[in-house]
Amino acid sequence: MSRQLHPDAPNFRSLCFMPLAGGRRVREGRFYRCASPHNYSDAALAQMEALDPYAVVDFRGVDEAAALPYTLPGAIKGRRVAMPVEPKTGDRVRALHDAGALTEATAREAMRETYRYYVRDNGHVFAEFLALAAEAGEKPIVWHCAAGKDRTGFAAAMILTALAASRDAIVADYLVSNELWKPHSSSSVSTLPQIARDALAKVEGAYLDAAWEALEAEHGSPEAFVARALGGEAGMEAFLAAKTETV
Repeated sequence: MSRQLHPDAPNFRSLCFMPLAGGRRVREGRFYRCASPHNYSDAALAQMEALDPYAVVDFRGVDEAAALPYTLPGAIKGRRVAMPVEPKTGDRVRALHDAGALTEATAREAMRETYRYYVRDNGHVFAEFLALAAEAGEKPIVWHCAAGKDRTGFAAAMILTALAASRDAIVADYLVSNELWKPHSSSSVSTLPQIARDALAKVEGAYLDAAWEALEAEHGSPEAFVARALGGEAGMEAFLAAKTETV
């Protein structure tokens, strides 16, 4: 399992070499996920530049990105691609708090609803992301949100679904964020009531389960969603050829 690529780059990691169905694995240098690089050191940004990514996809909401902007270095300066998925969990949790209904259970349900929202209200964004990843061909693609765990984690799950990774492998990659990202004092999680912080500061398999259930309800299955995003069977085959290799 991949781990953080630079100590100054929270949750910056690769999906390379993950085992896939049929004796295949993810090729080296295709997919990288991270937290927002707005506070990366020069050395961490230089490492990102060295990857020469086709695009750096930013899933942060419009106001989030405006509040904490960044400039990519050197040759990749113009490669940020905004694909905003507006954050809603904090608003849900604050509404529960104001109504006197905030508990650990309701905070976790707010997180599950966020993952349903990714599918229900933002499915087109993640479909565009998959299409961009396909367009990248053999070049890397980097993507992030704020913490690199929820929107980014769901995007990674869709990539791995397209590559025919097992559900266990997808969840295992998703849960690595609990090791590589911790909320800092300026994060939005830190402003929430204590009872909700654990639910929002970590990822849980149940959150991804909620997205899977929404994909089944809205699109028939996660596999059907990614197949449509990639243009059907021919697109899926081209994606696998460019992004995977036989072990």
